[in-house]
Amino acid sequence: MALGTDGRYHRWAWILLFFLGFGGFLWSQLEDEVGLPDYLLLRRGETQRFTVKLPISLAIAEENPRQILKIDDRFLGKAGLRLGRRDSVAVMPLDLGQAGLKLKLFGLIPLRTRVVDVVPPVKVVPGGQAIGVLLAPKGMIVTGYAPVRGPDGRNFFPAREAGLQAGDLLLEINGEDIRNIQQLESLVNSYGAQDEPLTLKVQRGKRILTLKVRPSITEVSPPGAGYQRHRRRYVLGIFIEDPAAGVGTLSFYDKNTRIYGALGHMITDTVTRRQSDVSNGRIVVASIAGIQPAQHGQPGEKVGTFHSEEDIVGNIDKNSPFGIYGHLAIIPKNYGAAGEVPVAMAHEIRPGKAEMLTVIDGQRVERFELEILRISHQRRPDGKGLVLRITDPRLLKLTGGIIQGMSGSPILQDGKLVGAVTHVFVNDATRGYGILAEWMLKEAGLFERAATRSATPIPRGARAALQGSPEILPAWRGTDRVL
Repeated sequence: MALGTDGRYHRWAWILLFFLGFGGFLWSQLEDEVGLPDYLLLRRGETQRFTVKLPISLAIAEENPRQILKIDDRFLGKAGLRLGRRDSVAVMPLDLGQAGLKLKLFGLIPLRTRVVDVVPPVKVVPGGQAIGVLLAPKGMIVTGYAPVRGPDGRNFFPAREAGLQAGDLLLEINGEDIRNIQQLESLVNSYGAQDEPLTLKVQRGKRILTLKVRPSITEVSPPGAGYQRHRRRYVLGIFIEDPAAGVGTLSFYDKNTRIYGALGHMITDTVTRRQSDVSNGRIVVASIAGIQPAQHGQPGEKVGTFHSEEDIVGNIDKNSPFGIYGHLAIIPKNYGAAGEVPVAMAHEIRPGKAEMLTVIDGQRVERFELEILRISHQRRPDGKGLVLRITDPRLLKLTGGIIQGMSGSPILQDGKLVGAVTHVFVNDATRGYGILAEWMLKEAGLFERAATRSATPIPRGARAALQGSPEILPAWRGTDRVL
């Protein structure tokens, strides 16, 4: 009897969970059908009209609100405003700030509070230029440890025992600057053959450390070599990676403050997948030397060249999930890109034709047609506010669609910056995602700066000379190697 009761209890529990889940889904769909986005970014002084799809009432959420907006030419009090289905409502932003709108279905059932954020009008210059991203002006990044098998068969970890850590920037060996992986390998082998310990100069965060390590000898087989063919070399037992992160695209910059935004997504370590340290980062002018087209299930990529000691464009202040941001030391050449344009708010973007600015050959920015398939009206930022499809026949022929290195390519519609390309669909390279321009400008702090009318000075050292030979890199592919 107890078993039967327990069985009926579980059956009713599953039925209840089903109805709760289904009810939650229906309620979510109902919320989306109201006609007012969850988050509404509006420019001061520009009235926007919205069509309400359900009978609701509107009221200001705060008890003593600062009057920053009007609804249908009046300030809302506690009494609120009743709207019927398909009624048009005018939202009039009067002053900068944020307000909440309380919604009730039929004037009785509470719905999600809508947030209205009033910002000053801002214009930016769309980018499209190819940029090389350097996470450090010199040195190699330590990404992990590797065991060194000695001639006696035992494993050694010389670098770990000396105190070297993953994330350290290896700057010098015995007083010589580290410029590339080949030079580092040669130095370790040379001093190791002389049975000399190495003095390493290492940057860890903001600290500069000096460590001593003695390389260990190991035997390696060249690729394709026979079983008996070995060569000896000296190693430190670490994985290293070139600090040149790769090639991407400049999204926009502000002429007054020289603040820029690029990529539309975060730079992460290729091994740990963690956020990369950009405290010493720079962006430089890049040229696109080749295109590897996308294939089914395989994203294509731009292959870029740049000189790490020349053509410095600016520094990197921030590496966020919504792109990299910093200050330009020089204004990049436009090569056909547009002048200053307004920034479109999410509610102004429509499905349909748009264009993308990007480089596919050399340094010339070109315009390519695409279609915006869907706009997500988000309360919180992410890199997938737009769903895009490439429609330009020439670009499809050359690249197969969206490829690595296009990240950050600005998207324009009706003469306004609406967003930037961020991701490609794995199984369909003609489609991908984009981040809304409004989120990138908020991340860059341009709305706040426009409100305070403050200009940001160009940081000293933004044009500091970087050392190294030309790097030829596919977009965002690591150069991780055991040393």
